[in-house]
Order: sequence, then C-alpha cells, then structure tokens
Amino acid sequence: KEMVGSARRMSNCDSANMDRSIEASMKHIEAIKKIQNTKGLASLPDNLREAAELRIEHPDISIAALGELCNPPLKKSGINKRLMKIEEIASKL
Repeated sequence: KEMVGSARRMSNCDSANMDRSIEASMKHIEAIKKIQNTKGLASLPDNLREAAELRIEHPDISIAALGELCNPPLKKSGINKRLMKIEEIASKL
C-alpha cells in the first residue's frame, strides 16, 4: 500500500511538472509571436533572438535542454533570463 502511494505521488509530481513546463513554453511562444508580428525578431539583440528562435523550433523541450542548444551552451538560469526578457519586451508592445 505504501509503495503504491509513493508511486502515485511521484507520477502526480511528474505530471504537474510537465504541465508547468508546457504552460511556460506556450507563454514564451506567445510572447515571441507577438514580437515577431509587430517589430520582427530581427529587432531583438542576438542573444535574445537565438533564444526566441530555439524556443520556436523546440516548443516541447525543457528550459534546461533549450539552454544546452545555445551557442555557447547556457545553464537553465541563463536561458530562463533571456526568455523572461523576451516576455518583458512583448508585454511593452
């Protein structure tokens, strides 16, 4: 009984994490498309444009995995800061 409960809790936690990841990805993509449709991605600094293009190309991967695709690779916090800056820019449009 204890083992089943533990497995269920782990499954629920994984499911919640996946839901949060998908929600964040959709929020990033929405912000990127807003910039793309108004000013264009070319208006972004190179580092933010790279993050935006990678997020559009890979909507289903985690932020950490997205950071590994950057050149040079970034840690989760680095790519997250770039994506947050993109959201900030989009909110001002």
